[in-house]
Amino acid sequence: MKRKYLLLFLFLAVAVSVTAQDKKFNSFAYGGVGTPILDNGYTLQVGYNPSYALSPRFSFEGQVSYTYTKVTSGFLNGEEDHANAFHTLAGARFYPIYPDKPNRFYINALAGANFTNEDDLGTGLGFSVGAFFERDKFAAGIAFETLQNITL
Repeated sequence: MKRKYLLLFLFLAVAVSVTAQDKKFNSFAYGGVGTPILDNGYTLQVGYNPSYALSPRFSFEGQVSYTYTKVTSGFLNGEEDHANAFHTLAGARFYPIYPDKPNRFYINALAGANFTNEDDLGTGLGFSVGAFFERDKFAAGIAFETLQNITL
C-alpha cells in the first residue's frame, strides 16, 4: 500500500516547479523512467533541480538525483544486474525563447559527481544533457545521463 502512495507522489511531482525572487530562482522535483543504452532493462529516477536565472536566456542549474537501473539482459554477457546511483551535478541551462512566452524550450548540460554501487565504477564523473519543454509550472523532456541511460 505504501508503494502505491510513493508512486502516486512521484508521478504528481513530475516537474512541478516553484518560482521565487522575481522569477530568478526556479526549482522543481521530478520523477522519470528510462532505458539503459545497449542493455535491456529499465531505469527509475527521482531528483531535484534548482536553477537561478543569470540572464533572460541563461540559467545556472543544479541537480541532485537518485537513479535505479535494472538490467534484464546485458549487452555483452547477457546477465541480469542492477545499479544504484546518486548524482550531484551543476551546469548551464539555455532558453532559445525569451521568458515573455508561456511555452519555453530549453536545453541543459550538467556535470559533477556520480556515486554508484557498480563494482568497477564507484565514484566518478557524472553528467546529464537534455532537452525540455516548460509550460507554466510543468516541464517534460528527455535526457542522456550517467550510467548510459535515456530518461524521460
